[in-house]
Amino acid sequence: MAISHGALLQRYSPVVEAGSDVVFRWTIDDKQSLTFHNVVFNVIYQSAAVFKLSLTASNHVSSVSAHFNVTVEPMHRMRGLQVSAVPSVLAPNATLALAAHVLVDSAVEVAFLWTFGDGEQAVGQFKPPYDESFEVPDPTVAQVLVEHNTSHTYPVPGEYNLTLLVSTAFENLTQRVPVSVRAALPAVAVAVGSQVLVAGWPVTFFPRPLPSPGGVLYTWDFGDGSPAVSQPQPEVNHTFASRGTYRVRLEINNTVSHVAAAVSVRVFEELRGLTVSLSPAVEQGAPVVVSAALDSGDNVTWTFDMGDGTVLTGPESTVEHVYRRAQNCTVTVGASSPAGRLAHSLPVHVFVLEVLWIEPVACIASQPHARLTAHVTGDPAHYVFDWTFGDGSSNISIRGDPTVTHNFTRSGTFPLALVLASRVNRAHYFSSVCVEPELGNVTLWPERQFVRLGDEARLAAHAWPPFPYRYTWDFGSEDAAARIGGPEATFTYRLVGSYLVTVTAANNISAANDSALVEVQEPVEVTGIRVNSSHSLELQQPYLFSAVGHGRPASYLWELGDGGRLQGPAVTHAYGSTGCFQVRVAGWNEVSRGEARLNVTVQRRVRGLSVNASRTVLPLNGSVSFSTALEAGSDVRYSWVLCDRCTPIPGGPTISYTFRSVGTFNIIVTAENEVGAAQDSIFVYVLQHIEGLQVVGCGCCFPTNRTLQLQAAVRDGTNISYSWAAQRNSGPALAGSGKAFSLTVLEAGTYHVQLRATNMLGSASANCTVDFMEPVGWLAVTASPNPAAVNTSIALRAELAGGSGVTYSWSLEEGPRWETPEPSTTLSFPSPGLRPVTVMAKNQLGSANAS
Repeated sequence: MAISHGALLQRYSPVVEAGSDVVFRWTIDDKQSLTFHNVVFNVIYQSAAVFKLSLTASNHVSSVSAHFNVTVEPMHRMRGLQVSAVPSVLAPNATLALAAHVLVDSAVEVAFLWTFGDGEQAVGQFKPPYDESFEVPDPTVAQVLVEHNTSHTYPVPGEYNLTLLVSTAFENLTQRVPVSVRAALPAVAVAVGSQVLVAGWPVTFFPRPLPSPGGVLYTWDFGDGSPAVSQPQPEVNHTFASRGTYRVRLEINNTVSHVAAAVSVRVFEELRGLTVSLSPAVEQGAPVVVSAALDSGDNVTWTFDMGDGTVLTGPESTVEHVYRRAQNCTVTVGASSPAGRLAHSLPVHVFVLEVLWIEPVACIASQPHARLTAHVTGDPAHYVFDWTFGDGSSNISIRGDPTVTHNFTRSGTFPLALVLASRVNRAHYFSSVCVEPELGNVTLWPERQFVRLGDEARLAAHAWPPFPYRYTWDFGSEDAAARIGGPEATFTYRLVGSYLVTVTAANNISAANDSALVEVQEPVEVTGIRVNSSHSLELQQPYLFSAVGHGRPASYLWELGDGGRLQGPAVTHAYGSTGCFQVRVAGWNEVSRGEARLNVTVQRRVRGLSVNASRTVLPLNGSVSFSTALEAGSDVRYSWVLCDRCTPIPGGPTISYTFRSVGTFNIIVTAENEVGAAQDSIFVYVLQHIEGLQVVGCGCCFPTNRTLQLQAAVRDGTNISYSWAAQRNSGPALAGSGKAFSLTVLEAGTYHVQLRATNMLGSASANCTVDFMEPVGWLAVTASPNPAAVNTSIALRAELAGGSGVTYSWSLEEGPRWETPEPSTTLSFPSPGLRPVTVMAKNQLGSANAS
């Protein structure tokens, strides 16, 4: 049987020559597990091997079996796909022959699908088994070379992708080939993007009509020696470097065909750098020349618009023109060519010949070489100046220079005449010239340098050489404006200060000034002396003395009365000895003088005050003597404060006092004089003696584990402190303080309490005892033996939960009663029966019964 390939679906179909109702059974390698009942048997072999395939066909009357050996091998992948050479460029409707082959597994079906990119396709399909017409390159490999041929025609130019897809049921291979279909080129002409070509400007060239796009190569030769340009774009930009006529040639090639075209172009030079030469001022009636020039440009036509309605046109760049009236014009020169147009305008002033003014306009100094300059319309270099000075000297004519030099020998005002002449006109000018001497110096003399405030200051100025000059006075005061007057002036100042007075002497050609200082002073008046203290001063302490009054500026001299002398409106001084001194100050300035006096007393400051008492603790109605000590101080006064809220009592350094009430007293003493004070104090304690001390709350029979409050009580006494001690026999002591004492004990017994009261006058003691007992607790009684024989001794025993100082009382019902200090007793009964026995335990705090 034919070779099969693993992992591929294999289909087997049975064929019988005769028989009806046939049932088919397929078995692989005689295995029951690989038996299948189907007409068509589909199987996928998972491994390469030789399998035995058995087929049994049976019906009710017979059966037939057939056996086959199936060889299963691995499938070989496609490879080696090749497509015949395809031309890259085709003409429309040309037949394109195509061929392709590929190596395919000999048991696999293969299909060729050609897609031409224009909507058309071609298909070729091949199925095994492959006969001897299919080449087997390697007999040892189960592969055949399958080839497919087809052809195609593209009717429409364009760019196409030719794609071949070779596929089996399991894999595919693809190849893509670009195909360019191009139409034949039409006849073209070279078109220019600009009507005028200018050197240095880019221009666009392109073919007309435009060929169909795709695969076209354009080659341009511009005929100016530049390299040819080849490009796929139809348009090209080029810049001609210089003017001239050039032949531009274009060649077009799209592989299918080739065309050429040419055109001649003229390139003009760009108009650049227009300059115009023209005098800005033109005399009326005189010819004026206007010339123009270009840095570059050809085939130029010039236009001159003279601004007065005259327009001149032609190929020449220079014209001449005469203006008939005075006016302001704008001359516009235009240069035009096919490459463009430039224009430039200049203003022109058409003037009438005249003298405008003569400088200097003001006066001039009387000197040997006085310069006069005439200001005229137009260019002075073209005129003749004829000068007449009016001082008796001869006239002077000068050509081309408006300045003349003349010697005026004296001061005065002289008539001046000037005749101005040009080539075509003449003008006359009449004026006068003022000649004055030049000021040498000026000196300012004040009558007095120091002026009393409110008085008039007088000043005089002296100038050389003599002349009736103008004098301007500045008195140096902000509230006074400058004053114009003669050589003498007066002024009254309102404020004290130094003023710089300036006088300026001037005529029409020169000026000079001088200054002088005027000192305005206020009269000094000293009305008193101020000190930064009272008139009583402390020894060795500095004090500030100030003069009281007004007047400035002023100088001050102080005499302090102890030989000291100081200067200034305020001085600081410390006296080295006590006593009375007279202080004198004198104040003065350049216009006045005054003085004042003051009497002062110098004392030593009180320092180091201390107070002592004969005793500080005393009983009521006791007396105390107080004394003081002082380290320093003179003329000292004392005052005493002997009780709270008491008024100070004047006194001496010692005093005695009897205290009529108890308490703590702060005794304050103050020592003072005119320059200071000192204070000291001492505390005095006035008390009562302790009398009638006793303890309240002592007695008998208090329960344990409870708090007993004891109080201290006195009949007399003040400022008392209390201390307590409580102790049972030699046991530990319980201590406390304060007027009340809380006593809590845990053990029964007798406690001795001691109270001690103390103040600063002495102490007192009081004692008492307190008996503490434990309260009676729960009581139970037992009898042993119980029951007992007649006349047998029975022991009775009481069991008490708590209690101290307890006695026990025993009793029988309607019988005797007896007491024991111990919790037990004995008895006997002479006759049988139930005998109730009662016991009572008791102390001073309570009792308990049991039976």
